[in-house]
Formats: sequence, C-alpha cells, structure tokens
Amino acid sequence: MHQPRLSWLVASALISCCSYGSAQSCSLYFTSPAKNSVFRTADVNITAAGRPQVWLNNWHGIGVIQKHIYGIPDNDMAYVSEFAPLPSPMPFFDASTEYGPVRLFEGRNEFMVEGWIHRKWPAPICYSSDSIRLFYIKPNDLCYAMVEALDKIPQPEKDSTNGFVINQRCIAKYSCGSRPQMKDKTWLTKVVPAFVRPFLDKSGKWNEVMQACGSQWEYLPSYVKKKRCEDKMAEYHIEQDLQKALNENGCGTDRDWDEVGAYINECVAEQNGIIPTFFASKVIAATRNKIRTLCQASRSKS
Repeated sequence: MHQPRLSWLVASALISCCSYGSAQSCSLYFTSPAKNSVFRTADVNITAAGRPQVWLNNWHGIGVIQKHIYGIPDNDMAYVSEFAPLPSPMPFFDASTEYGPVRLFEGRNEFMVEGWIHRKWPAPICYSSDSIRLFYIKPNDLCYAMVEALDKIPQPEKDSTNGFVINQRCIAKYSCGSRPQMKDKTWLTKVVPAFVRPFLDKSGKWNEVMQACGSQWEYLPSYVKKKRCEDKMAEYHIEQDLQKALNENGCGTDRDWDEVGAYINECVAEQNGIIPTFFASKVIAATRNKIRTLCQASRSKS
C-alpha cells in the first residue's frame, strides 16, 4: 500500500431507499476513531456517517480530504471522482485503498468530510461538514514517552493537582504528535523530556509546590483550590523547568514556538470556559515569551 498524496476524494451518493421529503437539516460526521486519537501503527480504519439516513439522490458531492503538511500547499491535490453507493456509516477511502484502511503519515493527520443536499443544482438546501485530527507516533518515540509517563500518574478524585497533570499531558501529546511537521524535528525530542522529567521525578522544589497545593484553606471552594494550584504549578514549571530545558537544548524556531503555544491554548480551552481561557492564555503567553527571551540571551553568550 502506498502512502496517499494530499487528495480530494469526491463521491456522488446515489443510494436507493425511500424518498426524502424536505431537507430542513442534515449532518455529516466522523464516527470512529475518536478525535485526537494516537496510533502507533500507520494503518487505521476511519468511518463517517450522515443524516438523514433516507437517501435518494439527496446527498451530493460527499467528499473527504486528507490534509498533511510537509511544506506542501493545501491546493496541491489530486482530484478523483468515485461513483458508487456509500453505506452509512461510510468508510473513508482513497484511490489506492478503496474501502480498506487509511495509511497515516507520521505525526499529525487531519481529515475533513463535507457534503450537501439539494433538489435542483446548483442551490443546496443543506450543507454539513466535520473534521478529525489523528496522530501517528512511531513506537519508542522519546518525546511521546513523556506523555505515557504522565498517563501513569494517579489522579485521586478531587485532587487539586489533577488539572495541571491533564493540561501537561494534553500539551505534550499535541506537541509531540505534531513534531514531524515542525521546522526543527529534533527540538522537542530534547526539550520535552528535559521539561517534563523534573515534575515526574519531583526534583527541584516540586515537593514544596505540591505540598502548598494540598495545604490550602479547607473552606475554599474546590474549584478555587484547583485553579490556584494549576496557576502555581504552571508558573513554577515554566519559570524553572522550561527555562532550564530551553537553555540546555535550544529556544526553538519562531514557527515551532508559536505552534506549541497554539497547542497550549487549545489544551487550556479544553479544561476551561471562554473567559478563564482568555486570561490564562494571556498570562501563559507572556511568561513563555519572557523565558524564551532569557533563553536566547543565555545561548547567545555561550
């Protein structure tokens, strides 16, 4: 099986069933695997489904695009038309595999499915789309090994440190999973272990930071305790562990630094509402940029 190029796969859905009256709403969506899943082998089955499930010349131009960025423009694609019935759920397929597994590129893989319903061309009466991001990380990846180590940390219920651990795992997962697409593909392989290992080993002043989290005023609401703890742990982690990891292993290119920053914002948003995310992202960005400036100054002297 050869690796698929960046490709647009379009199929006209001509499924004979009952007639469909009026399309007030419709939806196309991926059903498996779960979004942001990590795979250690390249081949994966991807399925999608659509509603309404009563099809008769209603769904048109159902297409799937696999985006993969290795410096290739998004519009550099092969165009293939397939005319065949599409079952529901629909397996994602490409010109080489038809209904077989999709071969992922190493690193980050993004897929999008889109389609529309209409009675008379060209005016659609309903349009729908969905996207999914998957990661293929080869076994024994040094960067992703830190994610697996964070996975093993116990998270007792109501422990005020849980939020920090979840965020760190999320950031490491998205960053390490996207490492092959970064400009400097070796940077995170060195920086992430150096950054995460002190927390795993509880070296430096981590025991003091953790004890402070557990000794907050007992009458504080659990949400407040959790957020205070996350803030203090993140502050120490960035100013101490990240600073040292960068000074020793490189400050990163501007593009790679900004990409990791985007994953940090995404992970913070997954755990918080809009307003807390807005303020937390501002504080984290300012702290990160400060320590990167110190890193650049430090390395310019050496």
